[in-house]
Amino acid sequence: DTYSGEFIEGHMTKGKKEFATGGYYDGEWNEGKYSGEGELDTSEIHYKGNWKEGKYWGNGSIKYKKLQQEYNGSFVQGKKHGYGS
Repeated sequence: DTYSGEFIEGHMTKGKKEFATGGYYDGEWNEGKYSGEGELDTSEIHYKGNWKEGKYWGNGSIKYKKLQQEYNGSFVQGKKHGYGS
């Protein structure tokens, strides 16, 4: 994996991490976890939105590539929450 972006006191804070297996995460970090605004792209999903503690949290949009399904709405602890489309 490779990371390019900002560091504060040796910790990633905002940048892009490209995975050796393909895909990337581009966004904000806190204590080594995805946190704040960010975008994750893998062979199976594309998610853009809010993160907390390394999980989808808040408003976001996820596309399941193989299933060709998309959900736009709220997430809590990495799971769909409340109303969405």
